[in-house]
Amino acid sequence: MAVFLTLPEPEHSIWYLAYGSNLSSTKFVHDRGIVPLATALVAVSGYALSMNSAGVPYQEPSFANISRIHLNENKKCELVGVAYLLNPQMYAKVVASEGGGIAYREEELEAEGVTDEDKRKLGSINGKVAMRALVTVLLREATPSERYMGIITTGAKEANMPVSYQKFLASFHTYQPPAQGFRRVGATLFLFIWVPIMTLMEKLTKMTVKHSKRGNAPLWVVIVVRAVVISMWWWHDHVHAPFWGRGDGLEDCSVQGGAIGVDKKMNV
Repeated sequence: MAVFLTLPEPEHSIWYLAYGSNLSSTKFVHDRGIVPLATALVAVSGYALSMNSAGVPYQEPSFANISRIHLNENKKCELVGVAYLLNPQMYAKVVASEGGGIAYREEELEAEGVTDEDKRKLGSINGKVAMRALVTVLLREATPSERYMGIITTGAKEANMPVSYQKFLASFHTYQPPAQGFRRVGATLFLFIWVPIMTLMEKLTKMTVKHSKRGNAPLWVVIVVRAVVISMWWWHDHVHAPFWGRGDGLEDCSVQGGAIGVDKKMNV
């Protein structure tokens, strides 16, 4: 995806796998302005939902991602998502709306319909269907905001996902911003510095992706924005958080935070 291409440009309609905020029809259809040709509820064996796509500390610490499940891991919460059938122009709009390849790369997965009706829509009653998903390259263990998880859980309910999976989504620990005192001052100070910078990066990305047929940001934009995100988290980890307190929500969570990294599984 983007300058780090992993899959060829689609020549015809393809299935796109949504697993995060795009589960919500309000977000996907109304906010992004994409009306899919068809939709189906799908299960993806061997993958699970994770919250390790880098966001903004003290505000939106992390976003959804998917990761492989190893043989010794619990498979009760294997990934369930919504598949959207999109033409190439619609898919390019998805790529552009997800940051133009800055935070995510394309990956092809195999999924199967959850119900017989979903399997019929996919055109595969007894087998799996290939579809594309966007997988993060800016990895950072952190907790999602309550707002963001609310979008995902609402989308799961709209899609009539299995109750067990909805309970799994509801179990995610969410970031609670400090309400008062010393730590609130620290969070406000951090956001005062970094939100304008990230807003500028967002505007730069949107300005450049609209000129791309595939919805990709130019190489120099990818490099600049990724460098800014990595620098922001470095500042959080080594300068700001040791004094003001963490902004990734991991103090009360069993997951341990660490330096942000760029996934190396990319072909330039």
